[in-house]
Amino acid sequence: MTVSQALERLAAYEKQAFAYNHASGVLYYDGATVAPKGSADVRADTLGELSRMSYILTTAPETVEMLRTLVQARDRLDPVTARKVSELWRDYEQTHRIPQEEFVAYQQLVSKADAVWHEAKERSDYALFEPYLQRIFDSCRRLAGYRQPEKDPYDAQLDQFERGLTRDTCDRFFAALRRDLVPLIEQVQAHADRVDDAPLHRDFPVAIQREFTDFVMGVMDIDRDHCIVGETEHPFTINFSRDDVRITTNYHADLVASSLYSVVHEGGHALYELHVGRELSRTCLGGGVSMAIHESQSRFYENIIGRSRAFCGVIYPWLREHFAPRLDDVSPEDFYRMINKAQPSLIRTEADELTYCLHVMVRYEIEKQLIGGTLEAKAGRRAHHDRHVGDRGGRRCAQRPGGHPSGFPLGQWQHWLFPLLRHRLGLRRPVSAADAEGLRRVRRRGHRPADADQLLAGGEDLEIRLHEGPRGPLRVRLRTLPSGGVRGVSGKEVHGDIRIVISRNNNTRYYRPGALHKA
Repeated sequence: MTVSQALERLAAYEKQAFAYNHASGVLYYDGATVAPKGSADVRADTLGELSRMSYILTTAPETVEMLRTLVQARDRLDPVTARKVSELWRDYEQTHRIPQEEFVAYQQLVSKADAVWHEAKERSDYALFEPYLQRIFDSCRRLAGYRQPEKDPYDAQLDQFERGLTRDTCDRFFAALRRDLVPLIEQVQAHADRVDDAPLHRDFPVAIQREFTDFVMGVMDIDRDHCIVGETEHPFTINFSRDDVRITTNYHADLVASSLYSVVHEGGHALYELHVGRELSRTCLGGGVSMAIHESQSRFYENIIGRSRAFCGVIYPWLREHFAPRLDDVSPEDFYRMINKAQPSLIRTEADELTYCLHVMVRYEIEKQLIGGTLEAKAGRRAHHDRHVGDRGGRRCAQRPGGHPSGFPLGQWQHWLFPLLRHRLGLRRPVSAADAEGLRRVRRRGHRPADADQLLAGGEDLEIRLHEGPRGPLRVRLRTLPSGGVRGVSGKEVHGDIRIVISRNNNTRYYRPGALHKA
């Protein structure tokens, strides 16, 4: 096969692989949002067959010949194509080692398990989900052995999400986190009565909360022609290309802040995917570069912007007007303090910024044992309870079944990623508040940065410290502008009401929320 023929084959391969992934993703989204409860088995079978077709495509002799031809000609390829070939070869290397039937069976298992999880959560019945959880971890252990037999199973699993990340690194990170964060949380708990957030637990009709979601997505400048919002038990974002991104939320009539920050968080994920470079769309480089980088974007919006006084100043008037008279006795400052109250919470997605990482720390410790085979799922519930008691000052958390722990605290890179994008992403110079180009570059490059997997493997170790740019602290505020508009990122005049104002020392720029991501 010539290089020219291999490149033609690569284009056809990407088109076919995208179609399989798109179909599988739509089925998953449908199952988690609007599909009938009784459709789980047929959906699992369909997803299994789609995964079989994907497996056959990935491991086909003509695919392998195409990849080998391009690997050998790597020096003659442009950087984007070379990166594609590198990613696809890695995928082949790990996929072909897994027996086809076991590969398909795992896809069917997790699909069925997801439906059972939803039912178990609604009924608070961990025993219903427990056998599926055990089978999932048993399968994960076997798959890790197929993919990277030379590695510890948990290291192999970590490498699927954060390349170069190891259990030893996580152990050191979480030990430092526990040492510094737990005493701080205990001090905060001692003064928990200083902020009364009871007004946020009044009755807020779900129908009006849905209207509020539309308002918030508008404030965030999310393109509704390419992004929709659905409802599910556990909020998530799924993307198929920059033209089709879908977020979800969950409404509680007695907890209006829950959906609010789910939408802001998932909206941060969506803005990342909506602004991946057009040239990468529908390719293996068309998504985020890693889970940690993705979480840094969503949590930047959720915590740095979403919990700021400025953002509260924009959304609170809408809340007070449309939910009147429920918040008539709550001032803007009261609302700001309420949504920033730190306290132990029942589930990770509703945790505040201070206690969020401890949720993941607990789940990491349990998951490590489950994949290592030193803990069985039937004992997982008790282990979860014991660790929460030990790390939360005696607060007993509800026993709610869950799937794989996710949302790794590397997503806390939100605190330094914006003011200082490290040189390993090809952004050596510090990024001032007057220059959001670096942040936009991270998004439009998708999975392209070749050194992303070296952020941990070949560079700086994880530290528990404040990462701050050399030009002073980052400040974020929102401002209502006069109708005349202001100068935007490109220097062109922009119009509209809401702008994010980002400043460091005397450097200031105004952005529409979505413009932080646009090329």
